[in-house]
Amino acid sequence: MTAVGAQQRWNSVKHAFGVPEHTVSYRERLVSVVVALAGLACVAAVGKLWHFSTATPASLYLVGSMGASAVLVFGVPHAPLSQPWPVLGGHTVSAIVGVIVAHILGGGILAAAVAVALAIGAMHTVRCIHPPGGATALSAVLLAAAHHVPTWRYVAAPVLLNAATIVVAALALNAAFPWRRYPLALAFPRPKDGGGSGVPAATTEPMFTTSELKVAFAELDTLIEISDDEFQALVSTLHKHQQDPPIS
Repeated sequence: MTAVGAQQRWNSVKHAFGVPEHTVSYRERLVSVVVALAGLACVAAVGKLWHFSTATPASLYLVGSMGASAVLVFGVPHAPLSQPWPVLGGHTVSAIVGVIVAHILGGGILAAAVAVALAIGAMHTVRCIHPPGGATALSAVLLAAAHHVPTWRYVAAPVLLNAATIVVAALALNAAFPWRRYPLALAFPRPKDGGGSGVPAATTEPMFTTSELKVAFAELDTLIEISDDEFQALVSTLHKHQQDPPIS
């Protein structure tokens, strides 16, 4: 097999396994690690403070699913599933589902499957898909399995308290880095000034209208991890490089 053939075969294998074609710079990786460290420490500290103030030894102060949320919010802060509403809404509705299922079905295998499945449906319904929400619903069932059936208090704290803290921490910690400001609206402000502030704003004249993008995404009928603003900016950048190719 030739070198070209071997490379093509290797590329096919990577594509089959979903290995990303592109990655971020070492600077962005380092920032992600540092911000995630500080952010999750804030979430744990606030939860621990609440835990002590309520004097309830059996209660949780940090839900395990927040670790997954940290990956999204601090690792890919501009992803649609990382935005405030998916984080807050996704965890909250999933916690509600988890508590209901735990009270009705207990902590068995069936309850675990039902809780996660219904959480997905609930998140789709209120348009707040956030993958860690499935773990939040599952955690409620696991508590029931450990003979600690969660009450409605579980929804407010630790779940909503943790989720709100992680959103506030992401907003504050990412503010120092213009290219990754959180939420997405701060990195791609609606009044597009194109002002050279270092913020990767979308183009002043979008390549596609909002209606056209809506129709295109509807035809694909699947969730795509890129916002309309980022998509516009990506197409604009490609168009710029087509007209003025970079010197290799």
